[in-house]
Amino acid sequence: MSPLSRRTLVSAAGLGLLAPSWSATTAHATPLRTGTAGSADGADGERSRMQRWLLSRYARFDAFPRIDPRGRRPDAATMNGLVFALQHALGIPAAEASIVLGPTTRSLIAATGLLRPGDGGDADDRRSALVRVFQGALLMDGADLRFTGVFDSATESAVRRVQARDELPVTGEADPATWTGLLVSTGDLSRTARAVDTSTTITAARAAALREAGYRTVGRYLTGRGKRYGDGELDVIFDAGLTTFPIMQESNRAVGDLSATTGERQGRSAAERAGALGFPEDTVIFFAVDFDISDDESRAAAVPYFRGVGRALGQAPRRFRPGVYGPRALCTLLADASLAEASFVSGMSTGYRGNLGHRLPSNWWYDQIENTHVGHGDGRVEVDRNIVSSRARPVSRADMVRPVS
Repeated sequence: MSPLSRRTLVSAAGLGLLAPSWSATTAHATPLRTGTAGSADGADGERSRMQRWLLSRYARFDAFPRIDPRGRRPDAATMNGLVFALQHALGIPAAEASIVLGPTTRSLIAATGLLRPGDGGDADDRRSALVRVFQGALLMDGADLRFTGVFDSATESAVRRVQARDELPVTGEADPATWTGLLVSTGDLSRTARAVDTSTTITAARAAALREAGYRTVGRYLTGRGKRYGDGELDVIFDAGLTTFPIMQESNRAVGDLSATTGERQGRSAAERAGALGFPEDTVIFFAVDFDISDDESRAAAVPYFRGVGRALGQAPRRFRPGVYGPRALCTLLADASLAEASFVSGMSTGYRGNLGHRLPSNWWYDQIENTHVGHGDGRVEVDRNIVSSRARPVSRADMVRPVS
């Protein structure tokens, strides 16, 4: 979108510049055109309607993003605008609001953000605004509903679908886990994470610390000096009652690192190392794309890379399955193209274009949400916490087979 003036944005909203107050006059100043969700322009029309509602209230504030009100999705600016509007609806003055969903916003969501069917409507303007922001997040997720400010049956149905897809408790309510899951790729940081990944060797003390902290699976690297599975490390992991999943990363931090030739080379290297360690056939190896890759770069470079990976794995003595570590958009692209069996989502990178405004891929196994430390003394280890899907198939000691020599 080319740079537009604040006045142009307000004009695009079709409503004039309105101060963000909660008086009845402001909340219902000018009726917005309505579309029918499900019609040719229904979903786009409802998103456009929501975007113009945001612009009518907040376009004059410098911190508010410059939204293109044409109903397109995904759209990072609209997602940031919804965070700004949420903060205001939760009681933060608009002049102090931001586009960052940080600890203060998370606390306010937990304290006053719970919405249930029937909430909103004309009688409670602030509550209606919260419902509108929540409906906006659902619309940007792809839901088919009307932007009404009333938590109606269509909104409840959309919520239940999102909760089931993302493996959240299916309540039909706008609870903190659902709010944050719709607005930021880390989702609810208080969720129980049962897996970690780390570039640090897992010793007996570290494995015990992970187990004591409630973790059951650890992701480790196949190759790379100083970060790969060490001699005997798998036995240490299994002895602690943990399972594991293998990760493959040799650079892949810029688009120039990705090509069909590179994919074949790294695929062969991954298969050789996984076979030598005794991983069984059909183990998913997660190949990393560890940067903010654009859609065009994904199609031009990542797709050929993963085709190369697939060819190499298909020709290996023991057949392993390709998985991807990367942002949501890339994972979805590769899943739809049948180039990745499973996704390990880099959700911790909240500002990535491929995460902001994109939903979890249908084949997600692990969702990386937070960097932390576990344990003390000799058991202390830096890890990334991962939410585990019911689809995930980590490898246990019982799964391991004779190494390929």
